[in-house]
Amino acid sequence: MSSTVLLAAAAPAPAESTGPQEEVAQAIEAATGTGDIALSVAAGGKAAVAVTETGQGAARVVVPSASSEAVEITAPGGKTLRLGLPDEQSVTGVKSPSGTVVYTGAGRSTDVAVQPTADGGARALVVLKDGSAPQEHRFELGLPEGFGLRAAEDGGYDIGFVSEGVEAMVGHIDPAWAKDANGRAVDTSYRVDGGTLVQSVEYEDSTAFPVVADPKVTWGWGIYVKYNRAETKRMAKGMSKSKYAAALCGFLPGVVGGGCALVVYDSLGSITNTFKNAGKSGKCVKMKYSLPPPVPLQWNTTKC
Repeated sequence: MSSTVLLAAAAPAPAESTGPQEEVAQAIEAATGTGDIALSVAAGGKAAVAVTETGQGAARVVVPSASSEAVEITAPGGKTLRLGLPDEQSVTGVKSPSGTVVYTGAGRSTDVAVQPTADGGARALVVLKDGSAPQEHRFELGLPEGFGLRAAEDGGYDIGFVSEGVEAMVGHIDPAWAKDANGRAVDTSYRVDGGTLVQSVEYEDSTAFPVVADPKVTWGWGIYVKYNRAETKRMAKGMSKSKYAAALCGFLPGVVGGGCALVVYDSLGSITNTFKNAGKSGKCVKMKYSLPPPVPLQWNTTKC
């Protein structure tokens, strides 16, 4: 193998100029990385549309052209969740080469951005430019009828509903995070105000700006069902295969499927042991189902 080195006395080529959107995108992508940003295209007057194929169908994320409009995340089953952006004035989004849509100057000393993610969800980001930026940022949630939020064990929120006394979760908001320009964590937390997710970012005098903060939402890839203590004990007493199939696959009216029953039959030993162990230790059971049809994918004990 040989190599050749060429030396020239010419002046170095000038660096490419970057506008404000590019600089904001670079700051965001330094904090989030780019490996899980979904491929997207501009379509239908929207800044970006990303479609992710799943085993249950296509998940779709639509990023609006203006910051005054909501991000739309549509699950394979067809239900849509809307996530509003914390803007004070409507500005047009510009997509970076890596897929981050940036709304420069959407708030006071604050830029806003959206990244559709490869798991069918989306990150909504705020970039705090300096110490005059607000410390609270409000993301209005538009959930389908009958759905609500519940605080999750990891510090985020589960999105779901209650059917026949059993909690079913079909989406999740990851725990809040924020990083300063040096990559150091900044104290941040969530609270819910009516139908709005509020993120607080507690920066200090020593914080290096810009600060990037983010709620990430995933929606509709599966159903997470949590059996309460009473239901767990009832299941732990033991039932026939057919009764287990009815209990595990029929938590929603009209969704019992042959595929679900077959998985229950094949995995009955593992499932019953999980319920028995939870019943003995005073814990509950959480199961993950595909959607649709509802097929058990995971089962484990959890805190009640």
